[in-house]
Amino acid sequence: SSSSSWDRSGSRPDAQASNRWAGSSASSSSSSSSSSSSAGAAAKCSNKERKAAALALSSQPCCYGCGAPLQTLAAAAAGYVAPDKYLLKQRHRQLSKVLCVRCAGLCNGAMIPAVQDFTQKAWAQQQAALLQQQAPETAAEEAIPAESEYEGEGAAAGSSAAAEGSGQLELLGRLLVTPEQLRQKISEVRGVRALVVLLVDLLDASGSLMSKVRDMVGNNPIVLVGTKMDLLPAGCRPKDVADWLAESAARRRLQVTSAHLVSSHTGEGVAAVTAKVCRERKGRDVFVVGAANVGKSAFVRAMLKEMSSLAGGNFDAGALASSRHLPVESAMPGTTLGLIPLQA
Repeated sequence: SSSSSWDRSGSRPDAQASNRWAGSSASSSSSSSSSSSSAGAAAKCSNKERKAAALALSSQPCCYGCGAPLQTLAAAAAGYVAPDKYLLKQRHRQLSKVLCVRCAGLCNGAMIPAVQDFTQKAWAQQQAALLQQQAPETAAEEAIPAESEYEGEGAAAGSSAAAEGSGQLELLGRLLVTPEQLRQKISEVRGVRALVVLLVDLLDASGSLMSKVRDMVGNNPIVLVGTKMDLLPAGCRPKDVADWLAESAARRRLQVTSAHLVSSHTGEGVAAVTAKVCRERKGRDVFVVGAANVGKSAFVRAMLKEMSSLAGGNFDAGALASSRHLPVESAMPGTTLGLIPLQA
């Protein structure tokens, strides 16, 4: 399964459009509807309303670390914030600077799952079936819904009394998002005019190159970036690897604007990619997408660092302000769960 994150790249000083980095769309678009007898005008209005609805969905307050919508009801779910903290930040209009409980744990080395994989789903179903055999009446009262936004909730609730204190059960008791839900969030990009930066893990290029990304981002131009170039064997020529990466994308019928290699760890190649993105964006939002653990958050952090440096040629004052609240970087697959708004 692939988890995707959206990142907004910095704008030039003369560009007034707002920008998105690693996450959810910060800007909302307003739609206007007027009565008209013209069928063409009605179709145009409907298209505007559809785009506005997609942007309105992504503009709700979210955790700046993972992009999950902020909520105060399910403590086991991503995006959870204590109610008193939420109200305090809301009162001071600082919900964009809130880190959810899960991200706070990830920053301290905890491995907290949030995206469902096959093993977790099979284990949860097995536990649910076992509980139904042991306590049919209890299982009937706490049945797992067939369609739920967060899988695993019912299994955790039904088995908490029987297996209290089990570390594995507590791990799978987290409310998990399905890969399909993540792909649905990415599909919002189809309705906006944007530049897409597609990340590929060079250590697993064939597995992390999302060939169906066009279904999610539409006809928006794509800049292909290979990450973790510092881990390539000695003697590899970056230009040859970049050409091979572009050819691999072409074989999958994925046309890209250009291909680049970067190392978010050492900073190699980041300045060149940042300059390319700034030239290509032309006032558009920039979305950074990729499969799980390709290094989306690390890439965004590296780009913002580059754009915050006065010594480099990509300085942007907006990026300097955004660098105070960066996406969370973790070894846990599926760290980023949605679009994270960053102004630059």
